Amino acid sequence: MPRSLPARPSLEWLKKNAKDKLRQLRAENASVVLAEAQRLLAREYGFDSWRKLKRYVELRESTVVAAETSQTPSLTRDQVVQGFLKLVGTGQINEVRRILAAADSGQARPRRSHHDLILTKNASRSPASRLTSAAPT
Repeated sequence: MPRSLPARPSLEWLKKNAKDKLRQLRAENASVVLAEAQRLLAREYGFDSWRKLKRYVELRESTVVAAETSQTPSLTRDQVVQGFLKLVGTGQINEVRRILAAADSGQARPRRSHHDLILTKNASRSPASRLTSAAPT
């Protein structure tokens, strides 16, 4: 069973863990490279590759920032994350880019968007069903 990521993983935390893993592996085999340690760490957390784990953590970081700066107080952070992950999963790349750009610039979301409507629609679903539909593959 895969290990669970912390509630608020960061890219810095992830990189530190990969370097720690590399040190552990090098104690057994000096020829191990960072990419191998990263791949093994990703698999420990249930991801197929380091790239997928890294992207997942980056998206979680971005959505937490977006949720914290949101001017829509009626939505919980979990609802914002759920809506964002749904946008990612359904390939709505323009909306994803807009949200990430707003988070990167430190601005709040300037308007209610399609993902707000998705969140409102899905708010009545149980937390378990929301998490299941947004789990990494």
